[in-house]
Amino acid sequence: MVFTGRGLNRVVRVFLPANGLLLPFLALQMYFHPLIWIAALWAVTFPGSTLSLAILFRRGNNTQSVIEGDLEGFNNFRQIVMVSCE
Repeated sequence: MVFTGRGLNRVVRVFLPANGLLLPFLALQMYFHPLIWIAALWAVTFPGSTLSLAILFRRGNNTQSVIEGDLEGFNNFRQIVMVSCE
């Protein structure tokens, strides 16, 4: 499991599968109209999963390593492009 532990990790672990389990209801509600009542739960699970992931990633953000990783990836990409243009 990716999100182990208690607190916010547990909230993410509940919201993400709940959001995914609603997909068949969302897809089929166009053909079987009573499923709209179950699919309407997506209005809770989607923002909940998005917000809980955003908070989790924000709390675990190590800005310096992210910036260094981005610059390293950019420099590698730039070298590849320069070599291919020659």
